[in-house]
Amino acid sequence: MDFLLNSFVSDPELSEGVVAVISYVVFCASLTTLIWHWLYEARSDYAEEHLQFLRDSSTTQFLDSVFNAAIFACFVGVITFAMVGLMLYQWKRTVVLMVQLAYLSLLITLPLTIVGDLLDAVGIGDNLLLLLLAGFVFLYFSVGYLAFFTNRLPARLVRIFAALNCALISVILLRCLPHQTIWPILLVDIVWDFFSVRAGPVRKMLESSHEYGGDIVKFVMLTTADDKDDTELEDDEQLDTRNAYQVLNSGGAQLGMGDFVFFAILVGRTWADHPSCAIASMIGIAVGLVVNFAVSSDLNADRYVFVPALPCPLLLGMGLHFGTLYATRMLQQMTAGLETIIL
Repeated sequence: MDFLLNSFVSDPELSEGVVAVISYVVFCASLTTLIWHWLYEARSDYAEEHLQFLRDSSTTQFLDSVFNAAIFACFVGVITFAMVGLMLYQWKRTVVLMVQLAYLSLLITLPLTIVGDLLDAVGIGDNLLLLLLAGFVFLYFSVGYLAFFTNRLPARLVRIFAALNCALISVILLRCLPHQTIWPILLVDIVWDFFSVRAGPVRKMLESSHEYGGDIVKFVMLTTADDKDDTELEDDEQLDTRNAYQVLNSGGAQLGMGDFVFFAILVGRTWADHPSCAIASMIGIAVGLVVNFAVSSDLNADRYVFVPALPCPLLLGMGLHFGTLYATRMLQQMTAGLETIIL
């Protein structure tokens, strides 16, 4: 990895930031895979039980997958364009309030859902389950509030919690999305991300980032620009003087929270086929991120350049997954053939 980084990224500070971001991606994807496969046994039963429009209902699995991907894409598109509309009409307080309320709801629903399922799987009694669940939700909410709404926690701890938050979101989505639906969703998301970042709503948001305070960045993006020792916490007033544009252009490496979610979904889904496929897809994602940051650093010398984060890592990850899956099945067939001959 060091050789690859030195070959593509010449800036030492950016190189360290890339290593940090990749480590958080690996942590997020690994935690997602562990929870989904150990706790939920890689099942997408939530869609079958509660989301009727995501159930297999058409004549072919392909049409089901395309239909589900279209629903997901429309949902994401409507939310994104709605946010852009609010930003263009200068509804700054409304935008900030919506983002904050969304995170507050996640800080309650994520532990309530997953920790509740974990305690239920362990077989704890109802009264003790409710007590422990309330304690976990309170602890998660408290740490999340300190991480996202204050500057009292070290930057590294904030990033770890952000990766944990993304992992829990990924688990929920893996439960809600049928297995075969994930592939067309990832392909649609690649196209959407390229359009959205290069000429669409995400670009509009980034271009207007100078109108918003720097605190909003931590809700939508993980950045290594504000790396500091655990004992050297940043002063609230100093952070408030910077706007979001200045935070995004203060050095280091950045990656959107949504990117973490989709990378984790890919790795979790590939593990369902074979563990080696998950490892291969994670390698593809890491290499793709290095290429992304290298291109971004080359183009970002004189002006702020928008580089889509998803296309290269997801395409490499999916390509290595299917290549590894094909090789694994071929090896299994050859092994079975040899065993038949020997017996």
